[in-house]
Amino acid sequence: MSEDNIEDPAAEGQSAAPVFPIESLPRTLGAVAKAMVDQFQCGQNLPCMAVLGALNAAIGTRFVAWNPVIHKATPANIFQIAVAKSGDGKSQVMNYAFRPIQEHEDEVVTHWKNVVRPEALATKQLIEMEIAQIKSDYKAKIKK
Repeated sequence: MSEDNIEDPAAEGQSAAPVFPIESLPRTLGAVAKAMVDQFQCGQNLPCMAVLGALNAAIGTRFVAWNPVIHKATPANIFQIAVAKSGDGKSQVMNYAFRPIQEHEDEVVTHWKNVVRPEALATKQLIEMEIAQIKSDYKAKIKK
């Protein structure tokens, strides 16, 4: 057991987790992961996991694969849990990998708040006014 009561498998005669083969990543992803290893002075596993997770998040539901078990197409999903000691740089590495996605999402939300939503509310108000006018005209026509 380590000082923070997390069992260390290597300490009990088990082999440590294998190192992720960074060279098996596509060229650009591998280069990003390698740069993260150098920048954050960490092993390969966390940056490789981070870039794969970010890629999966960026793909979202746009990539589907046929699932022969349930006989339907299912979106790509990667569920990840980063396990490391406190202070090992998990947040730094993950935040760096996901930063472009977060920045894009921030831009989309800002555009929604500043442009799309006000236009949608204005259009809704115009439609409500038109509906009210149509109802008023209809009621006036019925009274005649």
